[in-house]
Amino acid sequence: MSPDKTKELFDIHPSFFTSLHPFEPLSMSGFDCGDGWMDVLRKAFTEMKEVAERNGYNTKITQVKEKYGTLRIYLDADFDDFDHIIQRAEKESSETCELCGKPGELVNDGWYHTFCSECASK
Repeated sequence: MSPDKTKELFDIHPSFFTSLHPFEPLSMSGFDCGDGWMDVLRKAFTEMKEVAERNGYNTKITQVKEKYGTLRIYLDADFDDFDHIIQRAEKESSETCELCGKPGELVNDGWYHTFCSECASK
């Protein structure tokens, strides 16, 4: 993900991204996915922020990446309240082009990707 979009997502809830590992904080490595999933991530992080504040959770997002063509969000703790948010984001990513954000579909061309027809043909 581009640095400007990464910063925008970090700004939603900065405490989610405080480093757990002093030598490679998520804030330095960023997100390992395309800009097309920006809206999916923004929605998920906003909902997670509301849940965390309402319940007093102090959790960290340890990794955000594409895996098998869909979005993965990993946390340092297991809170059931976040599970449905993360699962919905994963499902939305399977229907959203990772590159441009248009409606897309999960395809397997030897590797799994979620692309719209335009981006798939590039």
